[in-house]
Amino acid sequence: MQSCRIKRIPRLIDMLQNLTYINLSHNDIELVPDSVSNLRFLTHLNLSQNEITELPESVGK
Repeated sequence: MQSCRIKRIPRLIDMLQNLTYINLSHNDIELVPDSVSNLRFLTHLNLSQNEITELPESVGK
């Protein structure tokens, strides 16, 4: 979903439990929901070139 002008990540993304790779680079995302940290199989999350100024504390743990 690279370069799709996405403005936000749906909070229900954590329902996609088997995701291992997400590329949301080059969008207009400002906020990363805490629910991203519930993706236990996620090994790669590319959020580069967005409008994000901070990440939730739970991300990366």
